[in-house]
Amino acid sequence: MHPRRIIPFVTGLALLTACTAGTPATPTADGSEQEVAALDDGEYFGFVTAVDAAAGTIAFDPATWVSDDGEPNGYRIDNDEVDAEVLTIGPDTQIEVLLQAGDPGTAASLDTDGLEAWFHDPDSGQDVAFDVTVAEGEATTLRFRYRP
Repeated sequence: MHPRRIIPFVTGLALLTACTAGTPATPTADGSEQEVAALDDGEYFGFVTAVDAAAGTIAFDPATWVSDDGEPNGYRIDNDEVDAEVLTIGPDTQIEVLLQAGDPGTAASLDTDGLEAWFHDPDSGQDVAFDVTVAEGEATTLRFRYRP
């Protein structure tokens, strides 16, 4: 086989593999690729485990909120293992967080850059539960879930 014909074949094979792999990928700020979630459209509860504003993605770990009168606060969260999905977030994504952890009076709307800064602030963004709406593969809303 002629050497120039190998490159288009290999490139075409890589493209075919990427298109048929089932989970699309999106580039990150450092040039690598992350898989984009295959979550169906709908409402989800869980935890944001990473934010990459430059790439327009979050890692989201779905969990289950269970009302349970036997628990001190009347609920428990079932999440036996971290199984984060990468979701696309865009400029139209509605993001609402608590600026001070545990204080619902400090609710604020943020853009994606603000979300990333908030997430990396050790006094606010860690271990925060969210309700997330997914539509057409994109997180359209992220809203904190107050946990008493």
